[in-house]
Amino acid sequence: MALIFPPIAFIVFVSIVSGTSLQPVLEMVSGNSRIFSGDSVKLKCSIPDVHKSSWSYLWFRGSEQLPGNQRHLILRNAHIEESGKFYCQGVRDELMGKRSTLHSNPVEIAVDGGWAILQVPHHPSLVGDTLKFTCHVRGTPKLNEVILYKDGVEIMSGRNAHLHLTNATLEDQGMYSCRASWDKDMLTHSVASVNTPVQVLEILSQPVLELDDETLYSLNILILTCHHQYNAPAPAPPITYYFYKDNNRLGTATSENNAKAKRTPGRYRCKAKVAALGLLRWSEPKSFEPASGPQTTTPSGRQRTDSWPLAPFPTSPHSPKESAADTSGESGSTSLEPGDMSEESGDMSEESGDMSEESADMSEEPGDMSEESGDMSEESGDMSEESADMSEESADMSEESADMSGESADMSEESADMSEESGDMSEEPGDMSEESGDMSEESGDMSEESGDMSEEPGDMSEESGDMSEEFSRIR
Repeated sequence: MALIFPPIAFIVFVSIVSGTSLQPVLEMVSGNSRIFSGDSVKLKCSIPDVHKSSWSYLWFRGSEQLPGNQRHLILRNAHIEESGKFYCQGVRDELMGKRSTLHSNPVEIAVDGGWAILQVPHHPSLVGDTLKFTCHVRGTPKLNEVILYKDGVEIMSGRNAHLHLTNATLEDQGMYSCRASWDKDMLTHSVASVNTPVQVLEILSQPVLELDDETLYSLNILILTCHHQYNAPAPAPPITYYFYKDNNRLGTATSENNAKAKRTPGRYRCKAKVAALGLLRWSEPKSFEPASGPQTTTPSGRQRTDSWPLAPFPTSPHSPKESAADTSGESGSTSLEPGDMSEESGDMSEESGDMSEESADMSEEPGDMSEESGDMSEESGDMSEESADMSEESADMSEESADMSGESADMSEESADMSEESGDMSEEPGDMSEESGDMSEESGDMSEESGDMSEEPGDMSEESGDMSEEFSRIR
């Protein structure tokens, strides 16, 4: 079911919307933004309401609301503590309640307790304007000299309190102060003001071109936006925009500061023109190169692998003796894998153990021979002194044989220890070959020593046999 509002309700609704979007304009009617303590200043609040509605006014200094509801605010006999930023706001009654405007832009008033004030333009000046300064001295004496300073450097002097700088440029922006001197009662008085900021703006600043290739990426569209500042006083004449790619204009002139173009590489620029003021500004050229998609191919000359490459098996250098041993057991073999080396080391350990056992057996045989020799020496107890001497020599030889048997047993223990070391060495393939070779050499030496030992008991047996035969002949 549709609702029908009476005409008055419609009018109220429109008034509410328009009322809340209004912003008052605050201006200084008399006085200056910098005044002496005891001076006065007058402010005016204007609401741009086309309906000429009846408004009440609220006044603020900072966040503090001031008394009064009139269109004008007057500061009489101002005090230093009354310095601050002033705002105004419009309020009116509606059928639905009170409606208010936005706050106005601030106007700052500084109340100075000194003797000199430099009064500067209320608002930022524009390039080409004339900057007007007034060096105001308390009590308005007749001045002998006035000096104007910019950033602490003297730039102008005269006998008048009013000074002017024509055709302002951006370089004229800075901090200004003045010094004034006068004569009174045969004395010269001189006072100086505090620093006061002066701002100079361009009417039309140099544009900055923005390139957006993401918003309409799927449509392959590039958005160009021409950013700038436009500070012409109201009513400001319109601006016309032009867009270019590689010095070729894209489309026609437009009143909008953005345009769309096909997303292609090139050098782009924009131009802002105010024909009524004879202003024309270009942006700096900006290059555009479409971003390429992610690369999924592998560079040529290289192959992708899913794992790290295997390192080569370690090899050990062979000594001359190892090479000889390898050529006797295997032909053409120059390197061994860890498993083969371990098995060969085990075989060598077993061979070394067998050699130790054979050496032990050989050591037992000389012991038996020494016992037989002892029996023979006992049977020859009644023989002559010559046979007794021979038996003593045989006993001495038996003792030497026993000592040699002990040395052979010690060598057998060393061979067993070397066999254990060879087993431990089988866990370390890199060093096993060299140590196994050493063990083979030592085992060979032991075999040679054991052979020598076995030869010595044989000689002893032969000597004992010779003695026995000689003893028989003597008998």
